[in-house]
Amino acid sequence: MGSNHDGITNDGGGGSNPPSTMGDAGLGGWPSADACRSGDQLSIVGTWQGYMEMANLPSRSDAVKLVISSANASSVCGTITFGTGTPPQVPTDPNDGDIPGIADGGPTPNYGSLLIDGSPLTILNGRPSLPRLQFEANPNQFWKPWCELQTPYLREGTTDEWHCLPLDAQGTWTYTPATGCLLGDLMGGVPVNCAKAALCAGNPICSCTATGCTVWAGDGGFQFDLRVMGDEIQGRGISGNMYLTRVH
Repeated sequence: MGSNHDGITNDGGGGSNPPSTMGDAGLGGWPSADACRSGDQLSIVGTWQGYMEMANLPSRSDAVKLVISSANASSVCGTITFGTGTPPQVPTDPNDGDIPGIADGGPTPNYGSLLIDGSPLTILNGRPSLPRLQFEANPNQFWKPWCELQTPYLREGTTDEWHCLPLDAQGTWTYTPATGCLLGDLMGGVPVNCAKAALCAGNPICSCTATGCTVWAGDGGFQFDLRVMGDEIQGRGISGNMYLTRVH
């Protein structure tokens, strides 16, 4: 991202296309629970609740809830939720990505690093080698339904780079207080919702192919490496250590 006297200009630095393995576990690489349900179930299946040190969520809650719905010797499935806030509604207008009260009106809302308080995140790449438990989660999962409303556009000058906005060869979008966000440069730019520009261009959250858009499961996220000790789970969270106790 660069800036000039007129405002802020963002030049697309790469495509939004996911790796060729995007479809291996379904659209966007999101896992099916089927792989976890087969075979003998591990003792970690259940609901675990506790807290995370130094949490800084909008609700000021440090609560963590880990639900392991199924697990076998090779796979773990479920969700992890941070905070006790009520998640906002996912935007339903494909041309407007604003969440009221969260960076709406941008010029550059940084949704890519935003953890939505109270929104369950799917366990990804769960690896049980008990007492060690490893998995990942993608905070951008909140945007998956909105991204799947999008129409894919081939970026100008390419043959296989798709985005949820019709980007020029430079992938540029521009902002000034007077004009708001524009696709292209200040002279010939087309008005666009700032949040949609942030979600679809530059370093996009939505990943697109010729047939549609989604959030790719493996495109960034949190990594967890925990230790299971009977009815307790401990390990590094996002901001500090997590301490969880089995409640069900």
